[in-house]
Amino acid sequence: MNGAVSTLLAMDLEFRPPAEADWPAFAAQMQESFIETWPAEVATNMRALDEMARPLAGFAGERLEATGGAYRFQMQVPGATLPCSGITWITVSTRQRRKGVLREMMRRLQETGVSEGEPIAALYAAEGAIYGRFGFGVAARTVHLKVAARELAALPPSPGRVVEISRDEAFERFPPVFALSVANRPGVVLREARWWARILRATPMEGPGWMPARFLVYIDADGRDRGTAIARLMGAMKGLNYAGKARLSDLHAADADASRALWRYAGSFDLVRSVTARMRPADDPLPFLVRDLRQGPGFPG
Repeated sequence: MNGAVSTLLAMDLEFRPPAEADWPAFAAQMQESFIETWPAEVATNMRALDEMARPLAGFAGERLEATGGAYRFQMQVPGATLPCSGITWITVSTRQRRKGVLREMMRRLQETGVSEGEPIAALYAAEGAIYGRFGFGVAARTVHLKVAARELAALPPSPGRVVEISRDEAFERFPPVFALSVANRPGVVLREARWWARILRATPMEGPGWMPARFLVYIDADGRDRGTAIARLMGAMKGLNYAGKARLSDLHAADADASRALWRYAGSFDLVRSVTARMRPADDPLPFLVRDLRQGPGFPG
């Protein structure tokens, strides 16, 4: 009975893809739910992903009350690559809680994926306890790493070198290294040109104070590109001392030499005292490369 009542209440909303004029409200609803402030152009960037993301919104009259989407992905699984629904953009306004709105949104998105030949679905859960009722479970774990720059300086130099390249050059040199580094890794979503554009051209949302992105490539002793990363720096003070920070994102390395070199480079900037990277694979080699594991990488405070 409770399920029937929830479905009936959810039907008080009209579910449909957002129209052109709905995108500012769509982005505003997401910012409200995730307690974030985004650059003004984010709504335009989201709109550009319409075809891939299959967005869906719930409306009470003219007011947008819920959002969702399901990216068209190709995901590596053990022994194969399969079409995958990448569930995303899920929000429900506080006015619509406990009315079956989320269940109705998930039902529609998953049924769309199945109808388009996607046998699996995946999502990154902001609140993991929510999604078990919809058939999701933990498939992969990531770690957030933070390491003191002095620990990185103590790493043995790699035989190659790290160079900084332009954003335009990154479009040519990053994809082959990505393909090499993730080969046969289950759970990896393959990237087409539009995803590279989003990653390499997107306005960062780290907040004020971060310097423009630096695009890094590690070239081994034989002249081959073996690692890539995006680095950003921020100046900071801790009392009277400098406590600058570096952040690595989209780090991909074909071997430990490449990984070590990219981390070491990020920690080599003057006044940088720590380097962080979010959502690294659970088997990231860095914890096994530092001199003292207990003083090296860990979860940032």
